[in-house]
Amino acid sequence: MNDEYLEEQIVQQIEVLVDELGGTLKRLTRADSTGRMSKVIEIDPQNSLAYTNRCAAKTRLQDYQGSIMDCDNAIEIDPKSSLAYTNRGTAKNALKDHQGAVADYNKAIELDPQEGLYYSNRAIASYDLTGDLESACKDIKKGEELVFDYCEELED
Repeated sequence: MNDEYLEEQIVQQIEVLVDELGGTLKRLTRADSTGRMSKVIEIDPQNSLAYTNRCAAKTRLQDYQGSIMDCDNAIEIDPKSSLAYTNRGTAKNALKDHQGAVADYNKAIELDPQEGLYYSNRAIASYDLTGDLESACKDIKKGEELVFDYCEELED
């Protein structure tokens, strides 16, 4: 074997290791985030945002049931938390509870109708539930409009 071939093989192996390490670091970061939020909740069990943030971290770790439980707690503490509703909707959608996800996204939109992400999330869950592409596209367009309007405001 020539030196160039060996060098190429070593570089490929290093790239694989870096990718694997990156994934491990991301998982550790997510798990660490869950741990930090747990400490906040331990100190302040009425902190709705801590439950909402831990819910999002658990969703990224694919602990969807734990995520839903945390969002339930956040909503019990602060029933007007649109973020808790949309995070819970994301976990429900991952569990194929599309109807529950749509209901949560609807509530998030009711609480904060100017948040474009909520419309995009609802579009995905609604399409998964009904297969109605036209309705899903309307939500996508509405979400894009809101995000675009927000970006224009930032530029002014």
